[in-house]
Amino acid sequence: MPNIKSRGLIIRQHEFGEANRMLTVFCEDIGIVKVSAYGARNTKGRQAAALQVLTYSDFVFYKGTSDIFSINAAETVDSFFPIRESIEKLSLCTYLSEITYTALDQHVPDNQLLHLFLNTLYLLAYKDISCKLAKTVYEIRLAAHSGYMPILNRCKICGREDGLAFFSYAGGALCGNCAAPSEQAVPVSADCLHAFYYILAADEKKVFSFRISEELLSELSVLSETYIQKQLDRSFQSLEYYKNIIS
Repeated sequence: MPNIKSRGLIIRQHEFGEANRMLTVFCEDIGIVKVSAYGARNTKGRQAAALQVLTYSDFVFYKGTSDIFSINAAETVDSFFPIRESIEKLSLCTYLSEITYTALDQHVPDNQLLHLFLNTLYLLAYKDISCKLAKTVYEIRLAAHSGYMPILNRCKICGREDGLAFFSYAGGALCGNCAAPSEQAVPVSADCLHAFYYILAADEKKVFSFRISEELLSELSVLSETYIQKQLDRSFQSLEYYKNIIS
C-alpha cells in the first residue's frame, strides 16, 4: 500500500518498549487512527518534537495489513507549547481529548470537530481565555455535533415556552409541571438556558467570544459536563483529575 499523507493532531499517547509510543492521531482526511511511533521517546530523534501529545503535525503514514499505521515522517505544524507550561490547561486538554475519542468512531473524517478542537487549543495556548469557558463551550458543541442536540426554547414535553426552570439530561428544558425524576431533571436558571442556547447556535468564529458572570459560568459548566457524560454514557477520570487540579 502506498504512503498516506495527512495533517493531524495527536490526542493520546501510550509508551511501549524502551523508546516507542503508540499514538492516537485525529487526522483531517482519515479521522482518528492508531499509529505506532518507533523511537518517538528518543529526545535526540529528528521527529521527536512532532510526535508529542497535543502537537499538530504533517505526517506520512504507512499502513500494512493491520489497522495500526506506522510513521515514516512527521513535521510539526503547531505544538501549542504554552499549554504544556500550565498543569490546569494540560489536564483540561487531556479531558477534551478523551471525550473527543469517545464520541468519534475511528477512521471517520470529521474536519468540523477537528477544527473546533484546534481552535480551542489555539485560544488556550495563545489567547486570554479561561479554562472553564473553553471546557464548557467544547462540551456543549461536541454534544450537539455528536447528535445530542437538546431542546432549549420550549418544554420538551408539553411545548410551553415560558416558565422553563429545569433541564432534563434526557434532552432539554422542562417547565415546572413536566419536571419529574424520571426525566433526570435538575433546576436551572433562565440565564443558564440562554447561555447554553447561544453556544449551540453561535457561529464557530464567535462561539468563544461571549462573556458571562463567573457564577453563571460555573452553573453552565456543571450542566455541560454532566450532559456530555450522560450522553456518552460514561464518566471520565481525566475530568476528575482536572477538577482536583483547580479545586
